[in-house]
Amino acid sequence: MRTRIPFGYQFVNGKAVPNPEEAPKVKALFNLYLSGLSIKQAGALAEIHLSPGALKRILINPIYGGADPFYPPLVPSEISDQAIRRVAIRYKPQKRKARQPLPVDTEFIFARQAQGVEDVIQSLFDRIIPLKDATPVTLHEYMSGLTASDYMSGAFDFSPDMTVLPMLESN
Repeated sequence: MRTRIPFGYQFVNGKAVPNPEEAPKVKALFNLYLSGLSIKQAGALAEIHLSPGALKRILINPIYGGADPFYPPLVPSEISDQAIRRVAIRYKPQKRKARQPLPVDTEFIFARQAQGVEDVIQSLFDRIIPLKDATPVTLHEYMSGLTASDYMSGAFDFSPDMTVLPMLESN
């Protein structure tokens, strides 16, 4: 069973028939594109408000030229074939460059970078944060003592030097 209705068609009593509002737009899209306009320009002039990729899929779909007996043709098969050929010529798949192998010492480089990050994080955790009227705690102790509601209520703040300071209520 078909579940997606191609642009320009509608189902009536279980059969695909041209949609009276969309079918003329599809014909115009094919004619404008074959006149030399880009897909985007042809779609705009045909008043089809779809992405360029969707317009391209319309142009390369052979059902519009009568290739599928379930769908009546909206354009002559010659026009459909010309559009398919023109899209194939203008929009060749891009050849991707082969990935270059990583240098042999990549593991060492990544290990050094990770070690640097760990040192920074560890120094933050080891830093003692003096709290007013409280015992000093490390960043790790302070953050692990917070609850989800503390995070949501903004019960802590980061100072410019990345030291975590609790938001203390003023007395």
